This record gives sequence, structure tokens and C-alpha cells, in this order.
Amino acid sequence: MGAIVPLAVLLVLVLAAALLKPKDRGGGYDPYFAQLNQALKDARIGTARILIDRDRLDHNLSVILAHIPGPQAYRIVVKSIPSIELIRAIRARVATNKFMVVHRPFLKVLLDAFEPGIDILLGKPIPLFGLQEFYREIPPEARGRAQAEIQWLVDTRARLAEYQACAQELGLKLRINIEIDIGLHRGGVASLEELDGLLADIRSDPQHLVFSGFMGYEGHVPHAPAILTPARSAALKEFAENLSVYRGFVEHVRQRHPDLFSPSLTFNSGGSGTYSLFGDYPFITDIGIGGAVLRPATYPGHFLYDLQPAEFIAAPVLKKRPGTCIPFIESLGGVLAWWDPNSQVTFEIYGGGWAARFAAPQGIQIQALTADPPNQNLVPNQTTLTGSRRMALEIGDFVFHDPYQSDAMFQFEDILLVHSGRVDGCWPVFDRRY
Repeated sequence: MGAIVPLAVLLVLVLAAALLKPKDRGGGYDPYFAQLNQALKDARIGTARILIDRDRLDHNLSVILAHIPGPQAYRIVVKSIPSIELIRAIRARVATNKFMVVHRPFLKVLLDAFEPGIDILLGKPIPLFGLQEFYREIPPEARGRAQAEIQWLVDTRARLAEYQACAQELGLKLRINIEIDIGLHRGGVASLEELDGLLADIRSDPQHLVFSGFMGYEGHVPHAPAILTPARSAALKEFAENLSVYRGFVEHVRQRHPDLFSPSLTFNSGGSGTYSLFGDYPFITDIGIGGAVLRPATYPGHFLYDLQPAEFIAAPVLKKRPGTCIPFIESLGGVLAWWDPNSQVTFEIYGGGWAARFAAPQGIQIQALTADPPNQNLVPNQTTLTGSRRMALEIGDFVFHDPYQSDAMFQFEDILLVHSGRVDGCWPVFDRRY
């Protein structure tokens, strides 16, 4: 009996090791990435770059337009796509004059880039100093346009009082959009009583304040926990509850504050994860859509239908060597390669440490013991990756990353454009970040 127990333990350990031992995932590029790899080599690209596939971008815009109530419902969220040329391309396709800005310096970027007649909604409340900085930054002759085209987001009566004092001091008339909490619980007006106080303050000073609508964001909806129901069903239930709360705010203004209600009000909601769900909610005037056009890696898939990833970071391979050799534990290289066949070959790439997941080639992985934490390798050096002997990857080929967020382009000076399988120009990103 004594010998049987150790044998049973040994068998369990062997079985556990067999189950835990990583499988060989090595392979090559699929046809899409093989074409991208060749396109970059043909264009003689020698550094890590970010690229946008124009064909996939166009496809995604077609999908989005087919699932929203109409082009007039599209509000371009600038934060996620900080490139004027990219914004121009989207705007030309969707025919909208609506933008959302969450970073105060981008206000002037848009006013300088586009003709009068656009509508800019702030996506978060800006500190009073930010409002004052903006009006100091623009020339006096641009003030009239700014007053007409910018909706300043307000979440509390205290912030409204600050904005009002600024408007009185500078002789401005500010369009005030009120943030309402419809379920995200990230701030904003949460009750009709709070709303009544804000509306009374706006009504009391028509020379300096005008009510322009609501912003109610429900970006948490696609992440609804699926405990007793499927994830999609849980998300749909949460969305319906959130929009019911929103409708209650709108109806309250219509019935209790008819002097402030008009067809020109903005009732903004939505996000890239839920743009397709608003068909039954006609009171929503516009839907904020940003990164969905590029379908970054972290976007939940419940309601994104057949959107395609259209933005990638591409980094050339600088070095390739057999095995795994890590300082201080050189002697364990053979063990590591035996245990994980995806550590049989080592590659050094140009740059790395981006907040992204690997897209190609199949089976490439980061060397965890020497990894760059996400977004730490900001002046690109070299990052160590590994793969199996089956991996078809050579020096001069590219490793492709799928960014977690579309605004990863802000880490690069420009964006390479790919069209019909060829590098076809580039677009600059915003030159001002902070």
C-alpha cells in the first residue's frame, strides 16, 4: 500500500504537467497579415509604426451607418481618433457636423480645422480654469463662434455657478449641457430635484446661460455581468433600464420646464459599444461614436456585429536567435524551451511595451521575465519576444499588435495608411496632447 500512494501522486503530477504544459502555437501569418507584412517591406518601413487599413475603415463605417437611426445621429468622439485627416474622412462619409471633445485643447484644434457651423459637445466637465484658458487662447473675434458652437458640460450647481461667474466676467453666453447619471454612476445629475435646481439657475440668467440639452452616457452596458442570464441579455436589460431613466429626464423638462424645451436641444448618449441599440429611442438626438470605426482589441463584442480591426501597430524584427537566454538564469534556457515550445526561438523587435495584444504572426508571445510593462517603452528601444521553431518569422518581418484603445495612435507622429494591400500615404496625429 505504501508504494501505491507515491505512485498515484506521481501519476497525478505527470497528468497535471501534461495538462498545464503549453501547446506549440507557432505558425505564420494568415493571408491578411502576410499581405500587410509585404506591403510594409515594399514601402521600406524601418521603424515601429501605427497603421490604419482604409478598406476596413470604410467597411466599419458602412456597418455603423446601417445600424444607427441616420447620419444626423452620428457625433464623432474626437478623443478616440486624434487625427484631423481621419476625422475628415469619417465626416465626409457620415455627413455630420457634430463632435465630442473630452480634452480641452482639442476645442481649438477643431475650430481651426473646420468651417463655422459645427457643434462641439464637451464629454466631461472641464475645471473653471480650463474654460478660462480656452477663452484666453482664442482671438477675440473667435468668441462669437465659440459661444455658438460649444456646449459646456455641467454636472453640479456649484460648477454651473463657476461657469456663470466666468460668463458674466467675460461677457459670454454659454450653452450649458447637463450631465445626467442614467446608470454609469460616474457623476452627473441623479434626481429630478437636482435637475430642477440647475434649470432654475440657468433660467435666472438668460443673458449668460442657455440650456442646450443632456448627456447621459451608458458605456458600462456592454460589460453587464452575466450571472443568471447570457451576457447579451444582461446588457440589453441594463440598456433598456438606462434609457428609461434618460426618457424620464427628457419628459420632465418637456412637461415641467416647457419654456426651456425646444427641438434644437441635444440629447446625447451612446458609445462605440452600443451604437446599434438606439432605433427604439427617437428622443436621443445623437450617438457618440469614436473608436468603433477602428475596432480596437478591448471593445466588447455583443453589439459590434461584423466590425473589423482596422488599426495595428507594426514593429520590425531586429534580431532572431535560437533558444532562450536570460541574464542570471542562463542555465535554465533549455528547461524553459522544453517546458514551453513557444520559447524555442527569441526575437527582438523595434520598440514594444504598447498597450496591445499580439495579432500576428500566430504564436508570438512576450518573454514574461523581461517584459516591458504596457506603455513603459515610450522611446522605443527593443522588446524580447519568443516563439516556436514552427514560427515563420525572420529579421525584417513585422510583428503586428492590436491596440487595446484606438487612441494608441497618439504615441506616434503619424499614421501609415494601407489601401488595397499597399502603403498609400500617411495622416498626422494632433500635434498638441497637453
